[in-house]
This record gives sequence, structure tokens and C-alpha cells, in this order.
Amino acid sequence: MSEHSRSGPTRRHVLAMGAVTAASATALALAPGATAAAAPRRGTPRPRRAGEPRVLVTARHLPAVRANLTDPVIAPRYALLQKNAALDTDGTLPDGVYSLPVKSAVEANAFLYLVHREEAVGRRAVTQMRNFLATFRPFPHTASVTEVRRTGTTLFTAALVYDWCYELLGDDDRAAFVAAMKRLAENQGVGFPPDRLSSVTSHASENELQRDQLAAGIAVYDEDPEIFDLVSARIREEFVPARNFFYPTGRHHQGDSYQGVRFVPDMLATVLYDRMGSDAGYLDVQQEQMTDWIHQRRPDGQLMRSGDTYQSTYHALGKYWSDSPTVISLLLSTAHYRNRWHQDYLLSHIEHGHNVRTEEALFFCLFHDPSLPRKAASTLPLTRIGPHPLAGMTARTGWDEGPDADTSIAQVHIGGHNFSNHQHLDAGAFQIYYRGALALDSGVYEGRSGGWASAHDLNYNKRTIAHNALLVHDPAESFRFYTTPVSNDGGQRFPAHAKEARDLPELLDPANGYENATAASGWAGPDRRKPVFSHVKGDITVAYGPKVRSCTRSFVFVNHGEEGRPAALLVRDSLTTSDPSFRTAFLLHSAEEPRVEGARVDVARTDPGYSGRLRMETLWPVDPRVTAVGGPGREFEVDGRNYPNEIPANSSTDPGAWRVEVSPAVQGTQTEFLHVLQPHAADAEPFPVRTAHPDGAFLVGVHRSLTLFGDGPGPLRRTVEFTVGEDGGERTSFLATDLRGPGWTLTRRGGSGRWRQVRGQLRRGHILFAELTPGSYRLSR
Repeated sequence: MSEHSRSGPTRRHVLAMGAVTAASATALALAPGATAAAAPRRGTPRPRRAGEPRVLVTARHLPAVRANLTDPVIAPRYALLQKNAALDTDGTLPDGVYSLPVKSAVEANAFLYLVHREEAVGRRAVTQMRNFLATFRPFPHTASVTEVRRTGTTLFTAALVYDWCYELLGDDDRAAFVAAMKRLAENQGVGFPPDRLSSVTSHASENELQRDQLAAGIAVYDEDPEIFDLVSARIREEFVPARNFFYPTGRHHQGDSYQGVRFVPDMLATVLYDRMGSDAGYLDVQQEQMTDWIHQRRPDGQLMRSGDTYQSTYHALGKYWSDSPTVISLLLSTAHYRNRWHQDYLLSHIEHGHNVRTEEALFFCLFHDPSLPRKAASTLPLTRIGPHPLAGMTARTGWDEGPDADTSIAQVHIGGHNFSNHQHLDAGAFQIYYRGALALDSGVYEGRSGGWASAHDLNYNKRTIAHNALLVHDPAESFRFYTTPVSNDGGQRFPAHAKEARDLPELLDPANGYENATAASGWAGPDRRKPVFSHVKGDITVAYGPKVRSCTRSFVFVNHGEEGRPAALLVRDSLTTSDPSFRTAFLLHSAEEPRVEGARVDVARTDPGYSGRLRMETLWPVDPRVTAVGGPGREFEVDGRNYPNEIPANSSTDPGAWRVEVSPAVQGTQTEFLHVLQPHAADAEPFPVRTAHPDGAFLVGVHRSLTLFGDGPGPLRRTVEFTVGEDGGERTSFLATDLRGPGWTLTRRGGSGRWRQVRGQLRRGHILFAELTPGSYRLSR
């Protein structure tokens, strides 16, 4: 069993044909003195005993909670709870308006009673909650998301008071609490019975169901099982399959900012079920979502961009991005999965200045375990490659921090399914970071000219043109966001016109068009922890609709291990359109104006805090048309029109202002691209690029590496002969991609003229790796 699995027998799950089934052999953790006969049947809360809670915590957890209150990390959070509890209020809300300080006081008093069992404190919490519920006037579910979230927070707090102060409630109190909880639930977006909104995305995927209503259902189960039964049925029948579908990818579809907001409820459900004596049914690999967050972390403290980004709005340049959903997710993961990498990442947030916050204080007191050892991020493999339905790759050269760190990061999104909502139309897109974002995700999600669904958001920010992706411009094509006509950017289509899938079957139905990539494969090696090559390839044809007959993107990230010249990203594209007149383009976005010289493009970051450089060379086509677009009034131009959005003041928003478009000089139905991108320091020249084009293949040499790609839309089909010269050094790391079928082997011509098999060659799927010395070679089958 993995050191990051939770204690007890490991859960085993079977995934097949897009459906998910779960079978659990998890042993129930019984309270001290309990017997096996007292264990509940699977899927219902354990029977209540006097004074024993079951929402988020049980009697067996309380000794450790009490003992940890003096820990240096927990103590200031505990002090904040004590301060909140002292607020002079009986819980009554003037004019029925929600009050965060009053809600926080109720919650804090309930916790203090839970831990210290002082009856006066518990009765104070009950009185405050009773009055809060009696006077709070919730907005309808159609109100702003902020107002609806306040309704949910009230419901969650009521559940905590009901459960933690259970023995202090009379029958009338319990009946009133249950009735009030149902009224609150009815005013949530998901509704009660909870049958509204998507179970794949939407606000139902935030706290409404898996925190607020689930906690309420567990708390009141003995008196009224209806809430739990209805909530649990939807979670198990819809939410669990939808998440177990993408959990094995180790990535979240809602991007760098919403991943925490949409994931923390999943972790809360896992912990709520576990501590009531059951199992939510989520795969244990759900914890890999948070490991991916570690890989996304840039040396400057920000995250590699993905989807709708709002974190940049609330963090000034130079600040470490840190938010409550991420921190609470890490607390829950360390408590449940005992994940030591997550413990290190959690404490890193605090070491980087994450402050004491009311919304987290309770969770720190309940879940942070100071005794769990840390495991540094530097012990993780440098590359993560995820499979369908969110195939992609994040490849790093190191883990050092700071604006002058020598770590370079390349991130690639291949895809599989587009889940809509906050996910962008970016199948096949890539980014490069080195001492600044060099090949960046452009656009502004929250700006002075608007946020979600603004003109900038719909016509530029969410669209393919805002990413380092491929365009195919059909002048007759039209795009719609729901019913709103939007710009023709030449990019990928909105699946179902951006309508969110109601559930997993709707997402998987090919007729609905959510699939944006099919075959995807990847490999990193030969050393898994510090690979020389990191490779991912995908077929993204379906993302573009009928204007594209075939489109594959293949990426190879080469870790040079050289200071100032850390890496290279090789990008190989093969694109077939349905009409020779459709204009195809390879895009590269930058913050500053690029310098274009023939087929070479140089990008610099000279703004405060950054100093990185990037050189891109177009190797194919041999005579490309390279155009720079951008500058004042053209930063976010689409089809001849600019869609501006000013960035917020004192933010770390990095919207880009320029892009390079690379197109063939002569357009036809078939387009082949081959690019090499090298991040480098301002005082270092990128490595020379060596190229060859033997029959059926492209060969690209950079420093001590040599990479082979097929030169057409399909796999390599014929024998390739090539020579490794002295310019690559005594040893050259070689990677052949685009191989298909068995029998491929690499041989070297000996002194006698005979071809002998190269020793130590490694074959995995469609790739072959070997270490080569100067000489003549043949790849054949």
C-alpha cells in the first residue's frame, strides 16, 4: 500500500467504458469501546451515542484535536476562534441580513463546546443559532452567487451546531432546526430535493451539496433521514461517477483558480462520509489533484495558467498565490490520505505568508496534524503526464524558487473532453515559463471591463486564439456562446454552444460534442524522476469540427540540465483541413513585442521582476510567413476587431499584448509545422539547432539531444538512416517518436560495415530511446 494511502485496506475501483463502479473493503474506524456489531450498514451514518459527534469529527478524534491546539500553526487559528466566540450577540440578525461575524461567533462557540464540553458555551451556540435561523432571510436561488453562498454557509453552520451540541437541543429545537435547514436548502442553486444544476460543473459542484446539505443530512439523520437519503443518492449516482471519470488524469478541468473551489467539496464529502462511518466512493487518486497543484507552482509563486484565472486579480505581483479552498483541500488530504507532499505544500503556504483567516481556522483546528512529516516537492518526479480525458503534461527542470530561479516549466494541454464552464477552448495549447511567462496564456478573466461572459471573455479570453495553439480560419464559420453570436477566431468550437453537461452520460454522449481530443500518449525518461525527455502527443481533430479532417500535436520537452539554457520544447504539428483556402496558423503569445527575423522569433521579459528570454525557430515549413500582431489597440484582436479589458490595479494579471502567427507561404489542405523553442537567460545564447530531413522523418538536434518525428500526418512507416556527428558531444540522448506497431529497432554501422543493434535501447509504445555515440544509425523494422 502506498505511503499516501489512508490507513486500512486499500479501496479498489474499476473503470470501464466511461462508467465507474466502486467496491470498498475499507474497515470502519470504531469509537473507543464500540463493538463491530455497532457498525452501521454501508451508506448510512453510524448510530448516534450521547455526546458523540459524527459531522467532520468523531469522539476518537477529539483527544488529538485538544492536544494540538497549542501547536504553533494551530494556536493563532484557535485564538481567532476564541476571539470570534466572544462577540456580543445572541444571533439575531437585524432586518434578516446575513452577518459573517455573527455566523463566525456561532460556529466558534459550537467548536469550543465540542472540545471543552462547557455547557454554558454550548447553550450559547444553540441560542445564537436558533435566533440566527429565525431571523435570517435567504435570497432565492436565482439571486447572486454571493447571496446563495451565504445561505449555504448558514446551513453548514446549523449542521455543526446540531451535531456538536446535540444533547443540548430539545425536541422542539431539533424540529425547528430540521425545518429551517430544509428551507435553506430549497433556496440553494441545487435546490431541495437537490435536483437542479449540473453534477459535472456548475455551482452545484461547489459547497452546496457535498458540504452544506450533506453535513445537514448526517447531522439530523436520526430524526429525519430524508435530507441525507436524497443528497447521498445524487452524490453517489451522479457526482461520484463524474469525478471518478477524470480523477485518474491527476488534473482538474476548471483551471488554476476554480480547481480549489470545485475540488474542496469533493474532499469534504470524502471526509464527511468517512467520519460518519462510510465511504463516498471517490477514487483514492483524487488526492493527485493536489499533487498537480504542486507541479503548477511557478518559481515566482504564481501558478501556470489554466482556464478562467482570478487568483491574479487578488494577488499583487511578487506575492505567493494562496487561497482558502486550496489550503482547506490540503488540510483534508493530509488528514485523510496522510499525504506528506501535501503536508509540505500546506506548510509552504504558511511560510510564504499565508495569513490567519476565519474561514480556515476551524479546519486547521480539526484537521492539521503537526506530527505528520513533510516530504519536499523536490522528491517528486519533474514531469507529470496525465491521460484521457484531460491528457496533458507539466514538465519542469527543477524546484528552485525566486525570480532568478533557473527552473523552466512547460505545460501542455491535450484534452479529451471539454467540460465547459471555466474551461477554455485550448486543446493542444502550451505554455513556457523561465524567469517570467515567455509563451503565455493571454487574456483577462476579471478586468475593469468585465469578468465572466464579458465581450472580452467570450470573444477572446476563453477562445483558442488567446492560447499558444493552432488556428484554422474558415471565413464562413459562425460561433455561439449559448445563443449569443461571438467572433470567428478560427479556433475550436464551443461544445454544445458552451452548455454545461447535466451529468456524466450527457458529457460522454458523442452527439453532444464535448470530446475535444482522442488518442493521446506520453512518456518521460529514461529516469522517471529526472527525465531527459518528456513527451506527449494527441489527436485534437474533433475540437475543430468539420473544417479539420486531421490534427495532431506532438511535444518533446528536453531537460538540458544547463544553467541559463535549461531546456527546449519541440512542437510538431500535422494538420489537414477540409478546404485548401482555409488559413492555418501556429500561435505564440508574449507580453512584450517579439523580434521577428525570418523564421526566427525572439521574446524577452524586461518588466520588473523578470529577465527571461525565449527563442523560437520554425524548422518547417522552410519558408514560413511569420507575422506579429499586437501593441496598443491590437492586444486582443480577433478577425480585425480588438476586445480590450483593462487589468485590475495592484494585481499579478499577465494578459499578454502580442502574438506571433506562423503560416505556410502557400496554403493547401495539408500543413506541417515543426518548431523549437528555447528559454534562456539574458546573458546566455540558446543552443544551435541541428536539423535533417531524411525520407519520411524530421530529425532535430539540440545540445546533447536528438529527436525524430514522422514528417506526415501518420506514423513513421519506412526505414530511416541518419548520422550522429561530434557536434552533439560524446554521447547523445536519442528519442524516436511516431512509431507504430512492433519490431522497430535501432542499429549502428560497425567498423566492418555490418549493422549491429544498439545496446540499452528502450521501447515503450510509440517511442524508442537510446544513448548514442557518434556514428551512422538505422531505425527500421
